[in-house]
Amino acid sequence: MTKTSNALKIINNLTSQDPELENLVREASLNAVVAQLIYEARTVRGLTQKELADRIGTKQSAIASGAMTMILALTS
Repeated sequence: MTKTSNALKIINNLTSQDPELENLVREASLNAVVAQLIYEARTVRGLTQKELADRIGTKQSAIASGAMTMILALTS
């Protein structure tokens, strides 16, 4: 096996033989994309984490920790 510093190739090499691990990586990647979209929408609108949290009925710490990403992914 040749050496690589490409994170995607490393993850693929580690997970390619384990379907359960592949699914976990896929889910984590989706959560990261959703978190980025939420961040971009929030900042474009000039909202703080607290303001967003107040609007959707949660705490600022949930926005900061990304917990809402998991909730949104599970409810969609």
